[in-house]
Amino acid sequence: MRRERAVSGIFLRDDNFFGIACRLVAGLLSAITLASCTAYKTISVKSDPPGVRVSRGGAIVGTTPFEMEVGAGDTFFCTPSYWSFELEAAPQIPGQQSQRRLINPCVISDMATIYFDFPGPQPASTPGQGDISSPPGSERILSARLTELANHFALEIKAHHLSRVAVLPLVDVSRPAMTPLGNYLTERITNEVYKTGSTRVIERSQLDTVIKELSLTMSGKFDETSVKSIGRMLAVDAVIMGTYAEIGAHTLELNTRIVNVETAEVFGASTVQIPKVAVRQLVP
Repeated sequence: MRRERAVSGIFLRDDNFFGIACRLVAGLLSAITLASCTAYKTISVKSDPPGVRVSRGGAIVGTTPFEMEVGAGDTFFCTPSYWSFELEAAPQIPGQQSQRRLINPCVISDMATIYFDFPGPQPASTPGQGDISSPPGSERILSARLTELANHFALEIKAHHLSRVAVLPLVDVSRPAMTPLGNYLTERITNEVYKTGSTRVIERSQLDTVIKELSLTMSGKFDETSVKSIGRMLAVDAVIMGTYAEIGAHTLELNTRIVNVETAEVFGASTVQIPKVAVRQLVP
C-alpha cells in the first residue's frame, strides 16, 4: 500500500510538473505570436514654429522636428484601446494652450507626419489687398488634421462593420445652417474618409438631393428624425455629422461624430483644430 501511494504521489508530482511545463510553453508561444504580429512604424513629428517639446505620458520624447518609432499590431491585435496613445506639445508663447494628438499606429502609414500648430500674432492685411497673412504650411496642417479625423472614423467603421456611410454638411455652431465654409469642410472630410478605403461613401450630389427633399437646405438642423430619414433614403448604415466653431482669432475647431441612423447611437467622436487662415483663403 505504501508503494502504491508513493507511486501515486510520484504520478501526482509528474502531473503537476507537466501542467506547469505546458503553461510555460503556451505562454512562450503566445509571446512569440504577439511579437511576430508586432511591427514598427516611424512617424515624423513636426510643428509650426519648430522647437516645440513633445511629451508622451508625461515624459519628453523629443523637440520638433524629430522622428519616433511606434509599435503597430496586425488586424487581430490592432484595437484603439490597445494601441492608441497621446502626444502632447507644449507651446512656446506664454498664454497658449498645449495641444494633444491622439495617435493610433494601426492606421498611420509609414513615415506619417504629426503636426502641431502654434500660430503667432498675424500681421495686418494691406488695405485693398485682402488677407495676405497666411502662415506657411497652413494647407499642409489642414490636410493632416482632416486625415487624422478620417483615420479615427475608419477605425469605428471597421469595428462596427459599416458598409455605407454619408457625410452630412458641417454647420456653424453659432448659427446652425449650411454655409460655404461648412460645405467645403464636408467635401474635404468626404474625400479623406473615402481614401481610407474603410467603407463606401455616398456621393455628395445624392446627399444634396435628399437634403432638398427633406427641406433641410437652409436650416441645417440634423436631428434624430432627419438622420433616420436620410439613412432610409440613401440606404446607409451611419452618418458622419458635426459642427465647426471659431476658437480665438486664428483657430477653427471641428467637432464631429459618427452616428447609427437607426438607433442614433454615437459610434465615435473626434475633435480637431485647424488654422482659420487655411480655409478663409480658400472659401470667401
